Amino acid sequence: MSAEQPGGTTQLERRRERLESRLKEERLLVEGRGAEARLGLDAKFQPGGLSDDDIDDLYEEDTAGKIENTEEVFTDNATSAQTLAELEFEIQTLKELEQLSQKVVDQRTDAKWQKLDRILDDPLMNQANGARRKLVLCTEFKDTLMDLAAS
Repeated sequence: MSAEQPGGTTQLERRRERLESRLKEERLLVEGRGAEARLGLDAKFQPGGLSDDDIDDLYEEDTAGKIENTEEVFTDNATSAQTLAELEFEIQTLKELEQLSQKVVDQRTDAKWQKLDRILDDPLMNQANGARRKLVLCTEFKDTLMDLAAS
């Protein structure tokens, strides 16, 4: 995920919030087990936890909501942290990345967005009658789509 993407801040923020929530849950679970207790990661959602066939079935047979939910569970389990201290460090790192990403967004120096602005301002984007031509944009990230819609 590039810090240059305007939606990058939102993605980092959601990731940090999920990890903070998980940290609270884990603190409750490890209470009494010692500060170095291992995190309770779901083995099914660890690398290799699902077969290629399981993943294919997910995308071929499940609803968009179920797919998004499963992807979020994978994302929540996508941490190298094995202890609460390591999870706290990862959260702090995400906070720092959010701040850096926000600085980039605030500077409005994103090359992709500048290029899009130039394309939209190009005279070729206007029809002879003055109406704007239609343009189809494809994006991988929902945050980018939301940023475009808000513009």
